[in-house]
Amino acid sequence: NNVTKTLYVSSHSFIYLIENSNFLERKTKLRKRELLIKEVMGMSPLIVKKLGFMIFMIVLASTLSVSCAGRPSILVHTHINLHDEVVERSIHEHERLLRMNTKDYGYNRPAPRLERPPFKLIPN
Repeated sequence: NNVTKTLYVSSHSFIYLIENSNFLERKTKLRKRELLIKEVMGMSPLIVKKLGFMIFMIVLASTLSVSCAGRPSILVHTHINLHDEVVERSIHEHERLLRMNTKDYGYNRPAPRLERPPFKLIPN
């Protein structure tokens, strides 16, 4: 029984050593990868973050300016009198109706009227 305990403990510590060594290998691989990326890019992660933030702000500003361009400004509080424009528009429409050609619709025949039928004369 004592032998199995030592075997169990030793196997546990062996597994722990293997896992720990795998972790250290992975950690060194990640560190090497980070160094390689830094060498390739030639920039520190802080500069990359700042550059990403600046690109984000430029995109945000351009989308806001495009989305606000189509509607009237909220800051304008002037009262516009539309009466003159309505009168001018109605005069223009009246002129257009007067110039309309009505001869292309055919003859103007009124619908037949419903008349009472003639009564039969009653002999005296």
